[in-house]
Amino acid sequence: MNVVTRTAMVVFGLVLGALTLTAPAEARSGHAGFHAGGHHVHFARHAHHGHRIRSAHRGRHASHASRRARHFRHASGGNASWYGPGFQGHRTASGERFNSGALTAAHRSLPFGTRVRVTNNATGRSVVVRINDRGPFVGGRQIDLAAGAARAIGMTGTSYVSMSVMR
Repeated sequence: MNVVTRTAMVVFGLVLGALTLTAPAEARSGHAGFHAGGHHVHFARHAHHGHRIRSAHRGRHASHASRRARHFRHASGGNASWYGPGFQGHRTASGERFNSGALTAAHRSLPFGTRVRVTNNATGRSVVVRINDRGPFVGGRQIDLAAGAARAIGMTGTSYVSMSVMR
C-alpha cells in the first residue's frame, strides 16, 4: 500500500471507531443532542400507546427534575389545558394507567409524584394535583390537567392558572 492509501485507511478507521463509541451512549440516553423536552415528548408519546417506561430511565434525570422542582416552588403562572377521554386507561409517562377523573396532571419537567397547587385565576378555585405524565405538547401551555382536576377548578378549554409546588 502507498502512504496516501494507508493514511486514508487510518483516518477512516479512527472516524469509524469514534462513531462506534459515541453511538451506544446516544442510543441509551434517548436524546442525542436534543433538549430534555424533546426527550420527554418521545417517551410520553410511546407511553400513551401502552408502552412501559423503564424506571432506570426516569431515575437518570432525577437530579435535574429535583432542581426544577426546587426552582418552581415559588408561585408561577401560565396557560393550562386539560386532557382525558381519549387517553383513559392508557399508560402515562410514569407508567401508571391514566384516569381522566383523577386529580393528576402532566408537566414537562417536574418529577413524577410532585404535588402542585393549581389555581384557576378566572374562578379563584384551586386543586392539588399529582404529576404523573409529561406534557403539554402544545406551545404556550405550562400544564395539562386530567379532566377531573380541570372540572374541580371550573376550567373549560384553556385557562390562565397560578401554580405552586407543595412541600
